Amino acid sequence: MIVDGIKILIDGLLVGLASSVTVGPVAVLCIQRTLSRGYISGLFSGFGVASADTLMAILAFTLYALLKDYIDAYNNIIMSCGGIFVIVVGIFIFFKNPVPQVRKNRTGKNALWQDFASMVGFTLANFAIIIPYILAFFTMFNVDLSNGNNAIEPKVESVAQISNEDHLSDADLVSHSDEFMAKDQHGIIAKHKELKEAEAKQRAEEAANTANATPESEYKIPRFIRTLLVLVGFLVGAMLWWGGLTSLINLFRRDFKPRHLIMINRIAGIIIAALGIYTIVSVIITL
Repeated sequence: MIVDGIKILIDGLLVGLASSVTVGPVAVLCIQRTLSRGYISGLFSGFGVASADTLMAILAFTLYALLKDYIDAYNNIIMSCGGIFVIVVGIFIFFKNPVPQVRKNRTGKNALWQDFASMVGFTLANFAIIIPYILAFFTMFNVDLSNGNNAIEPKVESVAQISNEDHLSDADLVSHSDEFMAKDQHGIIAKHKELKEAEAKQRAEEAANTANATPESEYKIPRFIRTLLVLVGFLVGAMLWWGGLTSLINLFRRDFKPRHLIMINRIAGIIIAALGIYTIVSVIITL
């Protein structure tokens, strides 16, 4: 159960991380605030983006859950389309020049809560683009939604059933006793009965052990907890990206130039496109 929970959490984290690796207008604002107002301002701005992305991830994940059966039925086609979509986004990011956007942004002072709230509002305003983008990554990472609420009862043979089978076998054997009259029938029947009793005892012990064992399915995580773990993982992944990005920008703050954003865009575009290519290749391999 713990291993399963960790896997679900990591799946959500990867979706959150992959969905955040872009350097669009939102990221440019976070980077500029880090450069002009300081690390804390940039960090709060990044966490505002992560929070807004998580709200949209809830909607995207709800759509994903509703369409999961459809996605499973047409898995290869949908994953291929999602991979192509992500590749296109990666190429767009690779060739986008964020420098003009930096020059348009104002560098006035704001309170930290204003940095946070403004980025939440700015990110939510782009929901029409971001929700399909997040949904594509949920599909690509094929997040597991199965649960163990419906535990399967083990099929156990009772001792009475086993004894009944043995009784029928002995009766069947006695009905053919005429065939053993010349071959020491009493010795053969006794030996056979002894073997059957030993077998019945062994089967009864196995039945008792099975009845006392807890079915593995009872240890599976309910769907609500799985959903919560996915979304928590998503938030953690998004915050890791924005925290790491602002920390990196702050580390090289004195030597940082706007043109360095182009290099960040190139790297982000390559990573995103590589995820899309990997998805399409994995679909081809499974065909």
